[in-house]
Amino acid sequence: MAKRRRRGSSISLPWERRGAWLREIMSGRRWRLVILGVVVTLGLLLVARSADRRQRERETRAAISEIKRAPKPFVAAVDGVAAAGGFGIAMACDLVFASESATFEWAYHKTGLTGAESSTFFLPRLLGLRKALELVLLNPRMSAADALEMGLVNRVFPDAEFDGRVTEIAATLAAGPTHAYAVAKNLIHQAAGVGQLDYHLDEELEALARIADEPDFAEGLAAFFEKRPARFGGR
Repeated sequence: MAKRRRRGSSISLPWERRGAWLREIMSGRRWRLVILGVVVTLGLLLVARSADRRQRERETRAAISEIKRAPKPFVAAVDGVAAAGGFGIAMACDLVFASESATFEWAYHKTGLTGAESSTFFLPRLLGLRKALELVLLNPRMSAADALEMGLVNRVFPDAEFDGRVTEIAATLAAGPTHAYAVAKNLIHQAAGVGQLDYHLDEELEALARIADEPDFAEGLAAFFEKRPARFGGR
């Protein structure tokens, strides 16, 4: 679930409006920063119908591209489970804050998928190759403290203080030199090779579309809903 928060208000955004909202942010000065609230999300992990899945893939790919190109800070506020799509979208943000009870999980292999929502792009850049592969292949569920130690989040706040602390940081950012932030964000992205993101997102979606048509995805999805271990064939 994504939320936009402005002066204390929260507005839930349906999938079909997310791209238009981000384009509005890109083109106007009304928004000085954006907080995406991750409460409980599994992204594309449980989207069974091929047409629905591909539509959401395209919408999510466009949203992540807009997040990285937007001339404003994007902040992920994780107060729940960030798994699969929620995990990837959080990693795509400029800053990530978590409550103490929040958890993080890559999760795609639970349903036989290969990863999407930018996670295979940002994990090697955030963690290094070896640690990124450990996260993908062994799929540990990480506490907020684990994620902080690994460098996946910037700060962790007590649950009771979480909204207030994130709001304080948002107010500080909003009062700052936002044009300078935009230039600095772009320069840092250039140095980190984020210019390759759009190409990589296309590669992610092509791989996901291929693997989602294979029997392992159907088995993984059935196992999830039946609450049993998946019996993957590996082909």
